[in-house]
Amino acid sequence: MSNKEGENIDYILEILTNPALEQTPEFAQWIQKKANRRLYMDAKAAHDSLALEEMEFPDVSNEWDSLKQDLHESVLSSIPLDYTPKPFRKTSYWRWGAVAAMLILGSIIPILLPVEQPLTHAVALMHELTTPQEVILSSTNGQEITLSTDFNRDSLVALGVNVSDQKAIEYQNRSYVQAKAEIHTLKTPRGKDFKITLSDGTEVWLNAESTLYYPVNFVGEERMVELEGEAYFKVAKDEKHPFIVKTKNITTRVLGTSFNIKDYAHSDSHLTLVEGKVEARGKRTSIMLHPAQDACFNTDGTINVQKVDTRLYTSWIEGYFYFEDASLSDIMRDLGRWYNLTIEFADARQMNYHFTFWANRKAGIGKALELLNQLGKVEARLEKNTVIINNK
Repeated sequence: MSNKEGENIDYILEILTNPALEQTPEFAQWIQKKANRRLYMDAKAAHDSLALEEMEFPDVSNEWDSLKQDLHESVLSSIPLDYTPKPFRKTSYWRWGAVAAMLILGSIIPILLPVEQPLTHAVALMHELTTPQEVILSSTNGQEITLSTDFNRDSLVALGVNVSDQKAIEYQNRSYVQAKAEIHTLKTPRGKDFKITLSDGTEVWLNAESTLYYPVNFVGEERMVELEGEAYFKVAKDEKHPFIVKTKNITTRVLGTSFNIKDYAHSDSHLTLVEGKVEARGKRTSIMLHPAQDACFNTDGTINVQKVDTRLYTSWIEGYFYFEDASLSDIMRDLGRWYNLTIEFADARQMNYHFTFWANRKAGIGKALELLNQLGKVEARLEKNTVIINNK
């Protein structure tokens, strides 16, 4: 037995004595080696199967001499007869029994060893959508127009909509007419964003997999829209008619300003102010935001406000992924949402790794994964439409 093998055995027995050590970074790095992982699983199987708690303390010297002799005469002649274990500790009296069982199991009857099991379970973060991914504009009467393919422009004009380019529409300016407002819905799929100019002149950039509900013309004292997902707003100034954005977790009230709202399911809700001033209300409390501030709305109703580089939250408008000290789960959700992919983690703990990451959306998923792999901690590979993430 080499000194290295002896050190590994001592380390394993220390972990079996104190299972909390499995959660340390040192253990996470050590267990990545296949030989270490196999040795640990063998020892753990031996430890779990030995009911030594009620045994009397053995005579370590005599037991060890006997064990060495027996093993030497059988199959472990590579262990020097003069090898001496570390001093015996009463707090772990089962250690040498576990060593004996481990060596015997590992060298004499490996066929009987349990199958290796991962330290934690694998997890699928999200799944590819197989339905057609199109930008859809729908009206109250049920009419639907697909904007991401060829469409009848006359049908849009009849709805009071002008087409400015392939990724943008704008409504005719007829705000505050005294009539019941018709509600339109603009829905973006995975992999597509879209810009809309509302009838008051407010510009809205809608990110992928998002939905905006808005009136064709604004009626009354407030300009109100509803959002699911993410959008950047550049609100036309009108002091007499506050602009209000409602999401599942946030209600934002402004007069004229620029801000980003991100409120997807299964993710933190964020309101990021670029310029101007906004008042926002969560489930329990309200806040006032100033430029270059981000508010994170937590599930318990609390709100965390911090000063930020707003590009972290608005770079998607220019076609970039940009993250700073973000969890790998947040990064992969955005990648999966844009490229419509299934995302699988081999180890659930990988989801909590944090990275600073930047990539161009137009460069494709291959380039994004290449940049991610260069960070050195994980290896992400693409198999058909599934990204599988393993530790390096």
